[in-house]
Amino acid sequence: AAYTNVEEQNIKFIKKSTLKWFRSSKRAKRGFCSKCGASVFFKVIGTKNISIAACCRPFVTNLI
Repeated sequence: AAYTNVEEQNIKFIKKSTLKWFRSSKRAKRGFCSKCGASVFFKVIGTKNISIAACCRPFVTNLI
């Protein structure tokens, strides 16, 4: 999948009711839509950046 990343402090969540996080390993977690299951975010624990799935941007406008 194609991702872009940004410092997490630069993301403003407007609505997070359908955003769910899954700890996918000891070092990372994934954010996904609880309605459709789309993988939207990827975050390495302990880092400043969060990766955002490039193809999901039109679907996450209420999240970021």
